[in-house]
Amino acid sequence: MSWWDYGHIITYVAHRIPNANPFQAGIVENNATDGASRFFLATEESDGYRNLQNMGSRYVMIDNQMATGKFVPIQKWVSDTQYWYAQIAFNITSGYQVPIIVDSPKFQSCMLSRLYYDDCNGMSHFRLVYESPGSYYVSTKIADLNSYQQGYGYVPFSDRYFIPSENYTEMYDLYINTISPMPLSQSDMSQFFYDSRPPVKYVKTYEVVKGATITGTAPANESVTATVTLGIANRTFNYTQTVKADASGMFAIVVPYSTDAMQGEGYSSDVSPRSQYTITCGNSTATVAVPERAVMNGETVQVSQSLQG
Repeated sequence: MSWWDYGHIITYVAHRIPNANPFQAGIVENNATDGASRFFLATEESDGYRNLQNMGSRYVMIDNQMATGKFVPIQKWVSDTQYWYAQIAFNITSGYQVPIIVDSPKFQSCMLSRLYYDDCNGMSHFRLVYESPGSYYVSTKIADLNSYQQGYGYVPFSDRYFIPSENYTEMYDLYINTISPMPLSQSDMSQFFYDSRPPVKYVKTYEVVKGATITGTAPANESVTATVTLGIANRTFNYTQTVKADASGMFAIVVPYSTDAMQGEGYSSDVSPRSQYTITCGNSTATVAVPERAVMNGETVQVSQSLQG
């Protein structure tokens, strides 16, 4: 699954069958309930996963352009063009606020954003298997207060501006510092970076999996969290998912990553596990290993000890 622009490239270079291509097949399918547009705009993983099951997709390939400039055409194909941005107030100085435009919760919860920027954190059926070499990119907006003073109803921003570097730590620090507005320079406070997204490589590929179900017991109706540390190239990241135990204290967490070497049929993953899963409820913790076969076949893995909360 990718955007139709890349269909022939996937066919020619990878010798794989794309779900959508420049003949514009696969963009909208099954009475507009499935297809590339619906998948990338879906704000529930269950809808995205069902779409890919119907389309027969094993992988999802996304890039920087799809998450930025090409995102508008993705919306237009299914006439879902509203509420992708939100307006908030920004304090320039004490008592002086201006409205700025940020990515909305709808954007941050859609499949494209969660896969590209969030490493599928909290998802059950998608796992990262490849990132392109080269630089990391921090995607940020640039706003100009002078434009607002000229009569706009909000501070206009340039389309996403990209700052590249191969140093992940440097890029992560930049991201943290520019989530909230930060002036481009100390000598000119009228322009600022803001609303940045985490550092990412240009292309990312995910595998669609059944997922392993981690089960166990905990205090009734309490939150239970599963966490595993993963590594790829020169960075590590945590996959985390939280559920609630039911009224009888049973919990089930479907996870996409194994704690073995991730080796699917016909490929080896660039992502490697760096730990077992830590299962946490309150101050109580347990660890559990998740075999690759459990992820691929949808098997269940039992936590041996009961969490006390």
